[in-house]
Amino acid sequence: MKNNEKNKQLLAITVLWFRRDFRLTNNPAFNIASSQAGRVLPIYIENSDPNMIWRPGGASRWWCHHSLQSLSDKLKERGMNLKYFRGDPGKLIPAIMRESGADTICWNRLYEPNELMLEEKIEEQLTEISVHKFDSQLLFTPGTVLNQQQQPYRVFTPFWRKARVKLDVEGVDLSVNKRRKKINGYNKKLKEECRLDELALLDKNNWHIKLNQYWVPGENAALKIARRFKRHHISGYEIQRDIPSVHGTSKLSAHLHFGEITASQLIYSLLMQSWPSSAAASVERFITELGWREFSQHTLWHFPFTTNRAMNERFINFWPKKPKQKLLKAWQTGNTGVPIIDAGMRELWQTGWMHNRVRMIVASFLTKNLGIHWLHGARWFWNTLVDADLASNTLGWQWVAGCGVDAAPYYRIFNPYTQVSKFDKELKYIKSWLPEYNETDFTPIVDVKKSRDAALELYKIKNGRR
Repeated sequence: MKNNEKNKQLLAITVLWFRRDFRLTNNPAFNIASSQAGRVLPIYIENSDPNMIWRPGGASRWWCHHSLQSLSDKLKERGMNLKYFRGDPGKLIPAIMRESGADTICWNRLYEPNELMLEEKIEEQLTEISVHKFDSQLLFTPGTVLNQQQQPYRVFTPFWRKARVKLDVEGVDLSVNKRRKKINGYNKKLKEECRLDELALLDKNNWHIKLNQYWVPGENAALKIARRFKRHHISGYEIQRDIPSVHGTSKLSAHLHFGEITASQLIYSLLMQSWPSSAAASVERFITELGWREFSQHTLWHFPFTTNRAMNERFINFWPKKPKQKLLKAWQTGNTGVPIIDAGMRELWQTGWMHNRVRMIVASFLTKNLGIHWLHGARWFWNTLVDADLASNTLGWQWVAGCGVDAAPYYRIFNPYTQVSKFDKELKYIKSWLPEYNETDFTPIVDVKKSRDAALELYKIKNGRR
């Protein structure tokens, strides 16, 4: 009996479903799957549902393609082949379980509205299957950080004050990536299996080739960048983070989004080290910025409608439904005549990334000075950012537009010229992306002061203050 039971365990198959958790370090789904006595079948499914509202944009798909290649290479080192599929995960996973004969599946949870519905749909069909789900992507499970009335926070500061006290990253496992233990992989060909290039993540016109000079997706690159940031940049983070012309931020946002590294890994790495008083404030500020990422995920979980509608109902019909296309196009292409706006939008188009301070400035200009709905900006960012994240993108745009979370109201309007005087005095950032810059040649498409006054006047009218 004992031998029969042992043979049964050795023949057992566990499916390991990767879903934007493209790492082996600090990955509980990978740890559980690889600790089983039987074979491991790692899979990735590109959801091709034509009705998906927020399908990842071109820059994000480029990152995903190369991150998957990196993950595949790491799995091969351990004896496993990552198998790719394209279609409806709700149909494919039950089919994969049946065809392979797997009796167990492991995955790390995602919290976007469509991902939650997808999980529920899949679990309903796996009644005879052992399902293991983990919350490794966030610091806290959404719904566990609530105010005294057991309601979700709508302002970041009290949310993070409570979360920071509860924060515990002592259990972070940083050892897996160093082990090269071979795992018994499932290597039979499956019916719906395809090649990486057949996932169609890369656009055919090859515009994305330029991204290769700025980014290296994958877990190894994420860990390397994190070490370099900790060693050379974290001590000056509190001040340098607001200056777009210097390397003052971690640039880990895309790596975090694709789960090549986690916030808990970063925080654990920082807290396990003693820092001089001169650096302590910067370390804590960086941890707080990771808290904003956490806050956005929790907010979207509580208010899933905010991806397409203002959280504050007063702003649902505030902006015109149809934007002035000439103004929108000028903003998208970096031709507004406002130097900091144009520099930011050209950095985005060239690199797939934009400094966070500049993101706020260009978002304010679109929604307040040009009077264009925040959703048009959110969609453009979604299509062009390598770190496009539905929760962060939604919260960021609604925060700047003044229709979402946080206490600051609509009339927070960034003056692009004042911002330059504070954060780019020597015009290093502007000139790096606008080499043709000459102050006399730049005429803004709208008068910044008049358009600001018009935005405030509209706010008064729509809120019955006149």
